[in-house]
Amino acid sequence: MRLDVPFEVHLMIENPEEAVGAWVAAGAGRIIVHAEAIGNVGLAVERIRAAEREAGVAINPPTTVEAIADLLPLVTTVLVMGVTPGASGQAFQEVALSKIRELRRGWPDIRIEVDGGVKLGIVRKLAAAGADGIVAASAIFDAPDPIQAIEDLKNDIIINTS
Repeated sequence: MRLDVPFEVHLMIENPEEAVGAWVAAGAGRIIVHAEAIGNVGLAVERIRAAEREAGVAINPPTTVEAIADLLPLVTTVLVMGVTPGASGQAFQEVALSKIRELRRGWPDIRIEVDGGVKLGIVRKLAAAGADGIVAASAIFDAPDPIQAIEDLKNDIIINTS
């Protein structure tokens, strides 16, 4: 399958270096791998870059920014997990905010995204801390009106950070 629209994939898998080729072939423009993944994360990043795609690294709540310092010059994006990966709908872990601030201070040009626990009230904190993008699955798809939920999330950023 090849899509003609840009898309990002977040590989929450073991041995991500083995899956990179398939996602490149599918047309992924940005591929994010977990720092904590079993396998060779550095090799996965190298393969993503060699394919002329944007590489990203995701970090779970217990993982420090220092733990990914060697990868930061090689990636365009850091995905800060606001929850421990697993079930959808978990509560946001505030430790993510300090990671966002640290990344923004040390690597001002890197794209920072947040996944997990993202909802109204949290979005404004993420934007104020320096996040560039969010993944808000439960906040949107569990809402009675998903389109209105998206508008509410946008307004949370605009109204509360201006």
